[in-house]
Amino acid sequence: MRDLFATLIDQLRRVPEVVVLGAELGPPASAETLARLDAWFDGPVPGDLRAFYAEVGAVQIRWMAAKSPRYVGREDTFLRGVVPWEYALFDTIENAKEDGVLVLPPLDVVLDRSWENLMDGVDIWVGGEIDEGPQVEEGDFDQEVRIFDFSSFYDWPGFFRATGLVGVGTDHGIDWSGERVRFRAHLDDALDEMRGRIEAARRGQTTF
Repeated sequence: MRDLFATLIDQLRRVPEVVVLGAELGPPASAETLARLDAWFDGPVPGDLRAFYAEVGAVQIRWMAAKSPRYVGREDTFLRGVVPWEYALFDTIENAKEDGVLVLPPLDVVLDRSWENLMDGVDIWVGGEIDEGPQVEEGDFDQEVRIFDFSSFYDWPGFFRATGLVGVGTDHGIDWSGERVRFRAHLDDALDEMRGRIEAARRGQTTF
């Protein structure tokens, strides 16, 4: 699985129409951290989910179209290299600062972070319509789901305890009653979207 992301990073670095701000793979999760994942699931961890953390560990990819009017003349305002996860997981995505973003934090960050605190002010719903469902009581959200991905084309995806299936919220809040897919299917969709954005930038497109 690691080759999928390594190939994408290599492709990015060979496209002159793209400015790579940061493109790094982290080390695979340790045996101790994978054991924590097992404990959190309280059952077998799906193979695709375990394979990502055991083989890849973490991904941080950020880039801009070289001719984007949001980039030209503002080059110095964009951080280079691997940025702190606090920035990568919220500020970058919330403010749509980069054209292409794929952030999959290390497993210890996923397991340790209180997403309720991070998403202070964001509506979180567990059933019904997004604007009508019951709001999660304090503590319940972290017990049910772990958010693992922040990208420029998905809002608040998380995998579910004991199943590993992925649900994706919206920019209006989190609705966990919607469609859920396998973890690998979500990753494949994210990679396809990133490749599509790269090709669009190659054609001179500067909005996505």
